[in-house]
Order: sequence, then C-alpha cells, then structure tokens
Amino acid sequence: MQVVSIRKIDKKKSEIELDDGEKFYLYNGEVKRLSLCEDYELSQKIYSEIMLILKKRCKERALYIIERRDKTKFELRKKLIESGYPDSIIDLTIEFLEKYDYLNDLRYGISYVKSNMHSKSIRQMEYQLRAKGLDRDTINNIFNDINIESREVIRKVLVSRRFDFENASYEEKNKQLKYLLSKGFNYDDIIDVVRKGS
Repeated sequence: MQVVSIRKIDKKKSEIELDDGEKFYLYNGEVKRLSLCEDYELSQKIYSEIMLILKKRCKERALYIIERRDKTKFELRKKLIESGYPDSIIDLTIEFLEKYDYLNDLRYGISYVKSNMHSKSIRQMEYQLRAKGLDRDTINNIFNDINIESREVIRKVLVSRRFDFENASYEEKNKQLKYLLSKGFNYDDIIDVVRKGS
C-alpha cells in the first residue's frame, strides 16, 4: 500500500490518498509523527495504526453529532463522509452506535412523527422520512404503531391559518383546499372538514 498524495486541507489537517483510491484526513502532526510522504510504502503496522486513529476519531465525531440532535443512519453517514472518513471506518462506527442503541432509525421515525403529526399529513411525513434515509418497511411500522386522525390535523391546520369555517367564500375554501392538497392531505378528508366546520 502506497501513499499517492498528501494534500494540505488547512493549517491543521492533510488529506492522504492511497494507491487503492482510499482517502482520509490526518492532522499534520500525525503525518509528521508517522513520517508519511508521497510515494511512501505503508507497512501493515502503520496502516493499522492509522485505522485505529481514524476509528477512534470517527466514533467521537459521530457521538458529538448525535449528542446535539438525533440523526438517521443516512444523515449520520453523510456527515461523516463530509468529515473525510473512509467508508470502512464509517461502517464500523455506525455498527457500534446501533449495537449500543445510540442510533436507531425506528426510534428516530417515531419521534419525528409524534412531533409533526399535528401539523403535517401522513404523506408529507412519509416523504420527509424517506428523504432522511428511512426504508419503506420502517416507515410502515411507524405508521402502524401510531394512530393519526387526519381530519383533526386538517382542522388544526385550518384554524392556524385563520380559516373562517362559517363565512369563508368559495375562493377562500378553494385556496385552502389547494394548500392542503399540496401538503399531502386526502381530498375527501379536506372536503369533510370544510363542510362540517370547526
């Protein structure tokens, strides 16, 4: 295994690229301490030491990220890739976090739905959970466990938008209908709520 290039990222870090295409960041002090330079042949011992450094650092970074706000596996992986960690190290870190239940997509999804179920449609929440990397089975499990009364959510949204159930004109009703449809609510549910009123 050979070091192909060492590129300084800033005053503290450099990006190391190996001949197999693997890239990672090391602090400049570590580059000096390990005597790394371009065209340097990495021994297995040095490579293992680098991987230990990255594994520890990646785990610390991941814990810092999820300490501030819960994330899905997809979101965390994206953040760790942006931080320059190799895929193999990221996989080990995610496996560790899942093992100790620091990272749990089902728990994240349930929490997300519970905090948004009074203002968003099921369709809108499903879309946003998919965008956060949750698979269809996990999303289905979440919605099977949580009872959401869509008509009550529609009523709350209309009240928050200061909709006058009794005196609204045809144009105003149509405007609210279009808005609610764009948010993923069911047409029949919207019509039912608008007709019955508050």
